[in-house]
Amino acid sequence: ECSSGSTSNVDAVRISHCATLPCTVTLEDKPKVEIDFRAAHDSKTLRVRVLGAIGDIAPQPFPAFKTDACNFMGVSCPLKAGDKYTAKFELAMSPTFPPVAGKAVFKGQDAAGEFFCFKVPVELKH
Repeated sequence: ECSSGSTSNVDAVRISHCATLPCTVTLEDKPKVEIDFRAAHDSKTLRVRVLGAIGDIAPQPFPAFKTDACNFMGVSCPLKAGDKYTAKFELAMSPTFPPVAGKAVFKGQDAAGEFFCFKVPVELKH
């Protein structure tokens, strides 16, 4: 779950296939995501996790997603508290995903705690 105030460091979020909510995605799509954020504190690392939440089931990590924002998302590390950064990545859909409505949870964190966390309603179609 996201903690309270977890979006206070997020300046903007851009997601392709998401002109309106819920975002409508098919299995062939590879949504591009950009998150503009400010570093909550100094950090040598940042991990961005993407989880899928459906109904009452605990959110599950996105399969085969590389979470290291410094090496895979264009974030310049080390991060300095208060500085602005943009994490950019693509999400490849798995053919095993069911057609369902749920939420995508985006969470940025390091060993010391959370940088940001937010949820986006998503409808997956085949």
